[in-house]
Amino acid sequence: MYKVSILALPGAFPSTIFGPMEIFRWAGIAWNRLVGEPEKQRFDVRVVSFDGKPVSCYGGIKITPEGTIHMAQNSNVVIIPSAGLTAEEVLSNSEHAIFFG
Repeated sequence: MYKVSILALPGAFPSTIFGPMEIFRWAGIAWNRLVGEPEKQRFDVRVVSFDGKPVSCYGGIKITPEGTIHMAQNSNVVIIPSAGLTAEEVLSNSEHAIFFG
């Protein structure tokens, strides 16, 4: 099973977190259901934040992550929603940003 981490950032549009989360969680389930095959989840999806604390998204929607960015180290895919900014702009504005080398 592939591991996907979605980094919840302050001010991010909630849809940029929830949308990919739903798509990856349903991959292998919805299609298999439609074609009459056994359902098989293909992705382990988790939402993380830099420090593991709840994040306030655009519009005041709060997201409670499952853990810290350190959980993303073993992920096959890391999604960084940017809320209209580049990834570099988002990460450079955070005191908690870590870069994996």
